[in-house]
Parts: sequence; C-alpha cells; structure tokens
Amino acid sequence: MKNNKLHIEELIRKKLLGQISPEEALLLEQEKAYHSEESYDNMVIEVLRGLGGQLPKGKLGDWRPDMDMVIEKAEAIQVGMEMVTALKRDKRRKLLGRIAFGVSACLVAALLFVLAGRESKPPQLYVEGSCGDAGTDIELPLSESVSTLMWGDDNRRVLTAGESVAIGPLVARRMPDGLLVLEENAAVEMDYKLRELVISTAALQQCVVQLPNGAHVRLNAQSALHYPLQQLKNRTAVRVSGEALITMEQKRGVWPLRLVTDNGQVTMEEGEVMVMALNGMTQATILKGVATLQENNKDRGVKLDCLGAQGLLVRIADRDSRNIRDTLFYTANADYDKVKRWSKAVRVYEDASLRDFVVEMSRWYGFRIQNIHCIPDERRVNESVCHRLTEKEIFAIIRQNGTKMVKRNELLSFCPEDTDTRLAKKP
Repeated sequence: MKNNKLHIEELIRKKLLGQISPEEALLLEQEKAYHSEESYDNMVIEVLRGLGGQLPKGKLGDWRPDMDMVIEKAEAIQVGMEMVTALKRDKRRKLLGRIAFGVSACLVAALLFVLAGRESKPPQLYVEGSCGDAGTDIELPLSESVSTLMWGDDNRRVLTAGESVAIGPLVARRMPDGLLVLEENAAVEMDYKLRELVISTAALQQCVVQLPNGAHVRLNAQSALHYPLQQLKNRTAVRVSGEALITMEQKRGVWPLRLVTDNGQVTMEEGEVMVMALNGMTQATILKGVATLQENNKDRGVKLDCLGAQGLLVRIADRDSRNIRDTLFYTANADYDKVKRWSKAVRVYEDASLRDFVVEMSRWYGFRIQNIHCIPDERRVNESVCHRLTEKEIFAIIRQNGTKMVKRNELLSFCPEDTDTRLAKKP
C-alpha cells in the first residue's frame, strides 16, 4: 500500500512539473478512482510541500510560492492536515467517552497520581534577567510598540510618544503609553486621493492599534494593517496580512469589525480572536467571544464560538491542477496557547517542534529558511525565550540539540548538502 502511494505521488509530481507522459497521465487517472477526494488532495498537498520553488510558471497562478513565502506555505498546509487529523480524533474520543463514562472518576484519580509523582521539568529562561520580572502570561509591553505609517504616494511616518498626524478624515495619535490610536475627524472633508492608511511592522517590532470603533489590534513582526479611509456606515473594515490579535469589548452600539485577508474574511462583534493571514491562507482562532470565518464573496464559512475553536481556509489545487480552490477546515480544540505565544514577552516552548520554533523565530528576527523540511521532524525545543534575545542566542538554542545549519546573509539552511558557498549562489 505504501509503495502504491509513493508511485501515485511520483505521477502527481511529474504532472505538476509538466513531465508526465500520456501513458502515465492515463495511469494516474485510473489510480484516482481508487481514492477518495480527501485522500487524493492530501497526496497532492504532500507533493506540493516537497516541490518548493520547482513548479513551472503558470502552473499554480498566484499560489506559486517564492522563497520568501515557502516557510509560511509549509506551515499553513501542515496546520491544515493536523486539523483533519484532530477531527478524526474527536470522533473517536466521543465514542470512547460513552464507553468509559462509568469509570472516568477512577481514571482521573489514577492520572493525577501519576502526574504527582512525575518529576517536573519546566522550560528555563535562556538568558536570565533579559525580560526582567515578566511572567509567561505578560504581553509584550505597549511601551515597546513600534510601527511605520504610510499613506498616499510618498507619505511615511514613525510616531513617537505624544505625536499625532492628520490623514484625511483620520487622526493617528501615539499615546504616552505607546498605544497607537486612530480617531475619526468628521470636521475634515474626505480627500479622495487618499485611499488607505497602512500600519506596518518590521522584524523585532510589534504594535498595538486602537481602531475608531474601539477594537484593539496587536500586530506581530512583519505584519500590516490596512485601514480604508472611506468606511461604510455602521461597520469598520480593515485588511490584515501577517499575524494579528484582535480584541473587542462588548458595548452597545459598537460597529462590527470585518477583517479581510488574501482569501477570506473574519467578522466579529466582541471577544478576542487570533488571525494569521498569509498568501493563500487564513487561520482564525477564538480565545473568547464569537467570530465567523468565511470565504471571500461566498456564504460558506464556519462559526467560532468556543475557546480553541479554529477555522483554516487554505488555497490548494484541484485534482486536475488547472484550477485553484479554497478548502475550509475546522477544529474545536486547537492549541490556543500556541497560536497566541508570539504576543508574549516570554514565549514558552515545552516539548515543541523545532520546526514551529524556527518558523516563529523567522518572523520575529526576519531571517528566511531555504527548506523547512530539512529540519529534522523529531527535534524538540524546551525553552522559555525572552523577546529581547539576540539572533545569535536564538541560533544557539537551535543548535543545542545537535541540529546543523548554515547561514548566508538572511538565509538559513538545514539541508546537509548546503554550505555557505552554495547558499550564496541560490536566489
């Protein structure tokens, strides 16, 4: 069965690369009939993950990843597949729950006894004192918020504490505590040459923005918030790219917030939701309240109304690889501590995947990965990492379990065949 799967994946690879013969194409069509649509799509995803930048131009349109996006694409697809597995796991749990209902108290007691006798191995802070007395549940301080404001053709500004700037019918103020507040100025007529305000962060930067409707948006490093200066009545709409934590208090008369991404939209009226918006992928995780994730211009969507409920909208190729379609996944028990980890001053990694660690650090520090699949899948990380650590200290954590890597400028490779010289020749 495994050899047959490898054979089909090889045929899929040839088809995507345009190297398949007529005989092999016919064989591939025959093999499809023996697999469900979900099973076949998963094999296509696995092949796409391995191809990286090898796809010929035109094959996948705007979904064809460049080297800057390959790490984010791989993460998006991997998360989607984990969600499918979680759904199947949930069904089995429900069945087992009915069978074991009468003895659940005994099982819980036994589990607590085992855990009590187990030696605790909490992650340790890598550099003592680098985050002061900050606990593991403290968000990155407002006082360290930094962002660049851009509007019009050549207007660019970084506001310091106490500064403000008028942008058409909007006023942006940097408060003394670091919060960036956007306020509407009804007395100013609309300048129709100004379409939007873009608030962006670079590596090693986060920013918290308060929208006119009172919602707070925390942007992670290398993320952006696009605020249209012409808003529809009784609704606030923004566009997000990168990672954002949105918080809205429940107030009477507060306008709903609509967050548009590359391939979807998240709507909320109150609560807290974490959004990851990449090219061809939108992930929304509810921390409290209620939110809805929908495809762009379509009614199909999913309601997120319990802690850990997570929706994922990911763009993949159809069976014939000619068209692109968005596939929606849902799980009710996502690891919400993991998805909001980047917002903390001290980021805790307990038996975490080294791949996850490298992905999160690449966004924060701004380096790129040559091929994420060269990172050994079994490698784990147990650290509490302060956001003020240097890049050199982060690389020491990566290497401490024997992982080999080379770096050239901002490009990292974990592939055995790569050297400093080989990386210099790669695009």
